[in-house]
Order: sequence, then C-alpha cells, then structure tokens
Amino acid sequence: MIVFFSGTNNSAFVARSLANLLGDECVPVFSRSLCNDKPIVFVCPTYCWRIPRFFSRLIRKARLIVPKQAYFVQTCGSEIGNSAHCNRKLCISAGLDYKGTAAVLMPENYIAMYDSPSLEEAHRIVERSKPAIIDIANRISKGLVLKDERPTLWFRFLSGPVNPLFYFFFVRDKAFWTTDACVSCTHCQKVCPMKNISMEEGRPAWHGKCVSCMACIASCPKKAIEYGKKSKGRTRYFNYEDPIRRV
Repeated sequence: MIVFFSGTNNSAFVARSLANLLGDECVPVFSRSLCNDKPIVFVCPTYCWRIPRFFSRLIRKARLIVPKQAYFVQTCGSEIGNSAHCNRKLCISAGLDYKGTAAVLMPENYIAMYDSPSLEEAHRIVERSKPAIIDIANRISKGLVLKDERPTLWFRFLSGPVNPLFYFFFVRDKAFWTTDACVSCTHCQKVCPMKNISMEEGRPAWHGKCVSCMACIASCPKKAIEYGKKSKGRTRYFNYEDPIRRV
C-alpha cells in the first residue's frame, strides 16, 4: 500500500507513480485504516529536513497489520537531512520494520522562503526524477531495502536542533493574505489538506493549523494569495504531471 501526503502534488505524483509501477493501492495518510497485506510505502514531502510532524503522529496512530514493513520516500527541493535516522526511530516506536528511506528531487515549492523554478524547468526536474522513482519501485518489488543516505554532521544538525527552531519561527499561517484579485472561488478552502481555511466575508481565513504545504498559494487560479512580502513576484508551482505508468 502506498500512503501519501502532498501539498502541491509532488509527493502525490511520486505516490501514484509507485502505485502504478507496483500495481498497488494508493491512499492519503488521512485514511482511518491503513490495513494491507503488502509493505507500506510512506510518501511525503520533506519539511525542515524531516517528514512532517503530523505525518509522524498519524503513522504512530495508524492501525497496520503484518507484514509491518515500512518504506519511506521523501520528495525534496535539495536534500532530506538526517531523515533516515528519524524514520528508523519512528518505526521502532510504531512497531514497524524499517526498510529504508529514499529521496526524490522535485521542483521547489516553498515560496515563502525559496524561488520556484519556471514551468519549463519544473517539467525537466520531474522528468529527471522518473528513473529514481522506477528504481525505488524495482527495489520495493524485490523486497530490497532502500539505501539510506550517509548522514553528515550538517544533516544531523538540520534534522536535529534546527528542525524545532524552524517550526517555531517559520511554520505558521499568519503571513498569508489575499489581494484584490481574489474572486471568492473557495478553491483554497477545498485544496487545503489540513482543512485550515474557511471563507469569511468572501475572503479566505487561516486558522492556525497550517503545515506550510503551500497548496493554497500555489494553486490559486487567480494568484491572489501572498505570504507576507516574501512571495511577491515568485513563480507559483503546482505539479500537474501525469504519473508514471507501467508499459
């Protein structure tokens, strides 16, 4: 079973591609039960050089049945830090058999801090990711472990003490606002995976449960959402690519 979380569809693209290649079921992590007779493949973006905190909590609470083998596939704009070590510890606490962590480079989408690539470059990045996704699928199909990246001191620092500091100072929704281009279409409310947005007087309002997935700002059809002054003029990126299919 492929279990995923995605904001701007990068991880959804990888998850659906793996499901197609493996002939497996693909479900969002918010499903109440994750029972299956196949290994679980967790696919998610990398937040602050680890898997998202709420994703970890849901994994601990999920009801899984044997075999309890768990693979992790993380999308990222550059690196995943020391995520493998953290995922291994998560599996120990959740009673899972850790089978490794793989990173898949995808277009950067965290426009609250970084620039997203042009649409042409984003397409090229997705195309370059496909051999890695196919290799991951092949290893999983053979029951092999995914090769963890060797952690450096810098990666340990990022996934360790920097992670909680990043959450404390940056993972929040108070900076979101809408311009006069907003037409009250409610798209942002519908696309928010955390159900953190409601419409108030015809404009979106954020309610403090944001995980900075950027789904709202990246997919707004009118580009009417901004994040403080940091997102102004930056390219919005949302992955609309068709997932890889078996041939």
